[in-house]
Parts: sequence; C-alpha cells; structure tokens
Amino acid sequence: MLYRPFVISSHRILLAVVFALAFVLSFSISRAYAAQIRLQTGMAQKFMTMETGSKGRKAWLHISLEGLDLPDSRQRAPVNVALVIDRSGSMSGHKLKQAKRAAIMALGLLQPFDTVSIVTYSSGVEVLVPATRLDDRAMIERRIEEIFAGGSTALYAGVKEGGEQLEDYAERQQVSRLILLSDGLANVGPKTPEELADLGYRLVQRGISVTTLGLGVGYNEDLMTRLANVTDGNHAFVENANELEKFFALELGDITSVVAQDIDIEIRIRPGYIPRRTLWRRSTIKDNVVRARIRQVYGAQKKDLTLELLIPPGQSPGPHEVADVIVSYRDAGTTRKTVLRDRVGLTLTNDKRQARASVDKEIMARVVALQAIEKNRRALKLRDKGMIGKARKIYRANAAFLKKKAAQLGSASLARQARQAEDYSQNLEKGKWRKYRKLQKHQQRSTGAISKY
Repeated sequence: MLYRPFVISSHRILLAVVFALAFVLSFSISRAYAAQIRLQTGMAQKFMTMETGSKGRKAWLHISLEGLDLPDSRQRAPVNVALVIDRSGSMSGHKLKQAKRAAIMALGLLQPFDTVSIVTYSSGVEVLVPATRLDDRAMIERRIEEIFAGGSTALYAGVKEGGEQLEDYAERQQVSRLILLSDGLANVGPKTPEELADLGYRLVQRGISVTTLGLGVGYNEDLMTRLANVTDGNHAFVENANELEKFFALELGDITSVVAQDIDIEIRIRPGYIPRRTLWRRSTIKDNVVRARIRQVYGAQKKDLTLELLIPPGQSPGPHEVADVIVSYRDAGTTRKTVLRDRVGLTLTNDKRQARASVDKEIMARVVALQAIEKNRRALKLRDKGMIGKARKIYRANAAFLKKKAAQLGSASLARQARQAEDYSQNLEKGKWRKYRKLQKHQQRSTGAISKY
C-alpha cells in the first residue's frame, strides 16, 4: 500500500474554523429567520456553576417568536371576525350606545374582502348579520344601530353562535376571531369558567380565537379570562364604556396584522437535563420532549415560551448541548408551512464571577415577570378565601422582590409590575377588591401573553 502523509489543506482548516465558530455561537443566543417569524432562543444564564448538592440546579430556556411586518407589496390575510355583543338589560343607556359606536368604528378598520358577522345575546341569541363580506357596510351599520337592550345574559349561547358564524364562512387562509363583549354575569345556560373553557377548546380546534372584553365591574373575570386563555385570544378589563373604541381598535389592529398561525413548538431536551414545567403558557412534557402551541403571531409583536429545566449534579465542566428547538407554523396569507430549527446550549464552569456576568438580563427579567404572576395568583386565591392579611403579605413581598429585580436587571416592566403588586396589596377591602381583582386578571393576561393591552 502506498503511504500518503496526513495533510490538512487550507480550505479544510477554514471549514473547521467555521464549524467550530457555529458550535460556539449555538451556546449563546441564536436566531433563525424566515419570511414571517424571527426565532430567537437562549438560556437565562450562558455559564452556570456546577451543582455539588443532591437536587441539582434550575435553569431557564427561553424561546421568542417575533412576527415580522409584511412587505408593502403583499396583501394581509383576510379577516373573518364575529362581534358578539351583550344586549342584556344592564347594557342599556350609555353602555350600549358606546358598544354600538365601537362596533361601527371597527368596521372602518376592515376591508371589503374581510368577512363580518354580528351576534347579539340577552335571554336568547339573535344573528343580526350572518357572516358576509364587508361590501355593504351601510347595511351592517344599520343593523348595529337597531340593537336595543333588555333581558338576561345567555353568554354561552352567544359565543357558541358566534363560533358557528365564523365556521360557516371560514377559509384556511383567513384569520378567524370572535370578539365577545359583556358587562354582566352569565345567567342563562352554561355559566361556569369550566363550561366556557370546554367551548373554547372546541373553538380553537376549528381555528378560532376568542378575545373577551369585560365592561364595568359586574362581569365574571374568571370566565372571561379562561375563555381568552384557552383560545389564545386577548382579554381586557374595560372599566369605562368610553374606552370601548380604543380596545376595539387595538384588537382589530392585532387581527389585521397576523403573519403566522398554528405555531407548534417542540423542544427536544438532551439526556442529562430534565424539563420541569413551562411558565404561564400551557404545554405537554413527555419523554424529555416539550410541546406547546401558539395560535397566532402578529407583525412587530412577540410571543414566547419559558421552560424550567433541572440540571442534575455531577455534570462535567465545559460546553453542553441542552436542547433542539423545532418551530413550525402556517403562513397566515398563503397557508404555506414553514419549519425553523435551532439548538440551545450552555457552559458549566467553576468560575462564579463568569457565571454571574453571563446572565441575559432580558430573558431573566421575563422569568421574573412570569414568576411574579404565579405569586400574585396565590395571593388572589387567599383573598378569595377571605384571608386578607395573608394575601397582603404575599403581594407586598412580591412587590419588594420585583422592585429589587427591576433595579438589578434594569427593567422598567418589572418596576411597573412592582407598582401593580403594591396597588393590589392596598385595595383588598370589599369596596375596592371587585375592581382590582379584575385589574389583576387583565394585567396578568397582558404580561403573560405580551399583548398590547
């Protein structure tokens, strides 16, 4: 056999350097780009000290999905929207007047190729405008102006009918959204948060998200937020009817800027790391694979997922691959399927100073914000049981925790959350709590979902 000396050519050296650099970069924050979504993954700490105890260490893996604005040359996806409006007796007068004004204003934010249906409910349900293209806006406005108040609140039936109107005219490339407005308690038909959540699960399986607008302080915020949560819609506490136009405009701004739908997230955790839970957002964890779904991503807005991991003791120092991330989604306008892939890692070290310096402040602030929501929820449950003193203690401790972390991480959003927690602690008495309970539900939904309101 002819002996050939081992020679490394210059182009092989260059390739080796390129691959090595890519490997290193994968252990910092990495990004993947496609036409509609920018995927960004990372760890809250890029370097972590090794755990010598028996339980291991917590680590936080973060996934961010940023919707990219559509190019000017491309038309947005058509919208299929159902306005489901409470016209029960409690809506009479100024409330209904403002609700009709906001609904008419909303029509002006849509285009002739969009689809609209108008459903009202009181003791029963009426379809004022079956799902139709918005090419006869004057007729739809006349029907809205004819709405009058009277009767009870068949909220479940109103949502169910609104969903059926959306489904009757649904097309795969559309964005389907039900906007529910109510000022009172559901008192006709199914009325519990669990029953509305079951309806919400059926709607989201048909591609429908529900946004809930609670008007005044008389509605059931548990029911309204639960319905929004399970369908990945928005929720707002609208204290004053004069604000309805603002919230309708914000909601239509979201609907008309959807760039991606049916976003599936799969995180394949490498051996040696244990996925524990996701903060705020629902997920399933099985065989070291974490799966979650986000209904829609809007242009110039972010959605995210934060996963708690356990790093068992006994790991060797150096760089470690932690997870592979796979994100698939459907283009909102063309239904084209796109898949993004990324890899996440960290480095274990004995250098505590290096570990402290490697904290990603933006990701860590997000972790703290979501942990604070959980603490406020515990306080809310105590207040519901009449344990005002214990609830106040948790709110105030949470406010102090948030204030400290806001200073450490330079986070204005955490400082705002600290002020909110302090407000909750000061308004637990019966006369004020009705409003502040709704405000907390609104604010925690807004923080968790990174919504505009």
